[in-house]
Amino acid sequence: MVGYYRELEVAANSNDPTMRRLLDAIDMDWLGQRTYRLTPPHQPLSETLDWYRIFRQSKDDTHCIGIIIMSGDETCRTLFNTAPVMPPDNFRGEGRVYRLREFEGATSAPKLRWKPEHYCNSSRDKDFEKRYGE
Repeated sequence: MVGYYRELEVAANSNDPTMRRLLDAIDMDWLGQRTYRLTPPHQPLSETLDWYRIFRQSKDDTHCIGIIIMSGDETCRTLFNTAPVMPPDNFRGEGRVYRLREFEGATSAPKLRWKPEHYCNSSRDKDFEKRYGE
């Protein structure tokens, strides 16, 4: 996340219209705060992450087109085994990116309406590893 934030800061001076649209869509203040908060030493969040809180934030922001959740293996396992999400067929854990697919024809009535699917693998920030020994 630190590397991603640095790349965006460098790109902030770009005149490329595609890059400008991307930067306009990212909440850089939030990303900067999260990067600072997650850079050791840090304190774990006192609140438990749950789908209600995640989905509510997206409904409150009418311009939200996606939500990115960065969390550890244990939090992902907990979220992926909690309604309204059906557990994935194969949860591979750390270093993987998943996306939620809404079941076709899902309404607000069904208890399980989302399914996590493996999307891609994440890369490692080697600068972060050198600095913090991870």
